[in-house]
Amino acid sequence: MSLIRNESALDYEYLPEKLPHRETEIETIIQTIKPLSEGRRAANLFIHGPPGVGKTATVKFVFKKVEEETNLRTCFINCWRSKTTHSILLEIGKSVGLPMPRTGVSTDDVMRRIKFKLRNLVIALDESDKLVNQDLLYNIIEEYGKRVSIILITNHKESLLKLEPRIRSRLALEELEFKPYTYEQIRDILEERRKIALVPGVIDEDAFKLIVKKTYEYKDIRAGLFLMYKAASIAEERIELKHVKEAAEKLVDFNAFRMKELSKDERIILDIVTNKPGITSGELFAMYKEKGGEMKQRAVRNYVNKLISSGFIRFENISGKGKTRKLYRV
Repeated sequence: MSLIRNESALDYEYLPEKLPHRETEIETIIQTIKPLSEGRRAANLFIHGPPGVGKTATVKFVFKKVEEETNLRTCFINCWRSKTTHSILLEIGKSVGLPMPRTGVSTDDVMRRIKFKLRNLVIALDESDKLVNQDLLYNIIEEYGKRVSIILITNHKESLLKLEPRIRSRLALEELEFKPYTYEQIRDILEERRKIALVPGVIDEDAFKLIVKKTYEYKDIRAGLFLMYKAASIAEERIELKHVKEAAEKLVDFNAFRMKELSKDERIILDIVTNKPGITSGELFAMYKEKGGEMKQRAVRNYVNKLISSGFIRFENISGKGKTRKLYRV
């Protein structure tokens, strides 16, 4: 028999009816965009935090709520899928009831047409660091003024500094950081999700505890959803500890998925560590510069720590050499 009664609840893009432990962030976003519903200029928002901490889900949750309860309209765009100015404007057009063909209409014409229809629109650009043309952000504010609010969502806080100064100044972005969940919060979230996704009473408690433990190590809720799905697929009658352990061996597949979310500099660092196991932090920085890396040593060190906390890299302290570490790919 199938141990999963609602497979969609284990999908990474599933939007639950409740978002435990993101109440503060939900309220911050609502208060930021609220003036727009009152005919006043709303602030623009820069949301950042590591993968798998609920950034996308929280914004989608807020969008669903304000669409139902206010006069605001919303447009959620993933810049990994729609990254050009033209494709993003077409998505905005669709959200204001103005669908247009992908070809045969110039970008300037799309922008003009939208202007006549656009009112009280909140635009979220997920994975905003993938945006091809930053001028789009400037042009949206210039053209549509107080009728629009922009939310940028990214895993990479430093992408804000990569925006041109004139664009940063024009957007006047407020900042909202999503911090990793604590162990207890991860347990609560996965408990809620297993109630929705799995047949009641089908998973042993020690098996569930291992899922929570592994998820906390990864600092990514999606790792827990991956393990729950894989373990349920492996088991036949009950999900036992051995099934979760077998599922954990397949986390390499999950890591391959997460690799796509790494920045260019993170991929350079990870590639060096993969090819030079046992490399020290100092040696890593030297090789990073040789490969054309532009960050300073402190920034590289911060990235290494981020990759360690995300489960991509592990380290061993070198005895008798202060804080020197040897780095290895997990």
